[in-house]
Amino acid sequence: MSITNKSERKSNRMSDEITRVLDSYIQQEKRLLNQLSQIQGQRYDIGTEIGKEVVSLGAREILGRTGGKIVRRLMIQGEKVRARELEAAVDAQHRGNVLHIRGFLRTVSEFRKKLEEPNSDRLISRLERAQDGVRVATRIRATMRLLSSLKSKRLVFNKDIPIIEKKGAVLSPGSPFSGMLELRKILSSTTEYVKICDQWVDIPTLEILLSVPEAIPIKLLTGEAGKSRRFLRACSDFQVERPGFEVRIGEGLHDRFILTKKQGWLVGSSIKDFGKKFSAVIPLLESEKQDTEKIFDDLWKKSPATATPLRE
Repeated sequence: MSITNKSERKSNRMSDEITRVLDSYIQQEKRLLNQLSQIQGQRYDIGTEIGKEVVSLGAREILGRTGGKIVRRLMIQGEKVRARELEAAVDAQHRGNVLHIRGFLRTVSEFRKKLEEPNSDRLISRLERAQDGVRVATRIRATMRLLSSLKSKRLVFNKDIPIIEKKGAVLSPGSPFSGMLELRKILSSTTEYVKICDQWVDIPTLEILLSVPEAIPIKLLTGEAGKSRRFLRACSDFQVERPGFEVRIGEGLHDRFILTKKQGWLVGSSIKDFGKKFSAVIPLLESEKQDTEKIFDDLWKKSPATATPLRE
């Protein structure tokens, strides 16, 4: 069998796997939409039945005409409250589905010629726009349309995008948004693991780390700033979504590094402040990356794990 045929078969298997996942999400959303239809249908049927029940019980004779109307109105109002509660439960399930869909979309990209880096952010932006509707039924339908449209496109897993050596980036002062995008490009394309060395951390650090694909373990080695109760509480919340996240307090840290399975980067400023001032992110040579990672691993073993406090 030729190399070309093997590559095509692998691509078809990946495409089938992505299609199965998308179909699964579509079916989950379809079930929620059916539940909403049943709730709305029950509300109408119950209102009709309540009117018959009030008459059959002789409420008008017992309570008078006005009393019968009040009883009927109260019963209908109670059923409306119940229906709203059921709709809220469906809404919560939909939001949970969206979280899972977002996590999956972080792992795939739309295939294009000369695809050099993941474009997952574009897919996630489309998912976010689908959630703009006020009514839950509107958001569910928009999500289903998006998933169906993605099935017609050629999607690939980010881990299968060939890694091309990057030249790094140099940013002029006052470029915090560009700096954030540059770091997210690096982090979103990582495979197997991410190791971060940055002694000056805060909640914005964690926000940028959300760009790392969900299944990828993250090790954050930081300094005294990582001991603040505010940051540790944020880490506790972060670990709920990313169980593979760990943070430790080390000593003797100065430069900032991002280390992945295939690439290492020297970051000129703290991740949370990258681009605010004259900043650069520079790729390490393979030998430099290996040396840096060995030092990181040694420091990690010597550093105690932080106890992330639960929210009170």
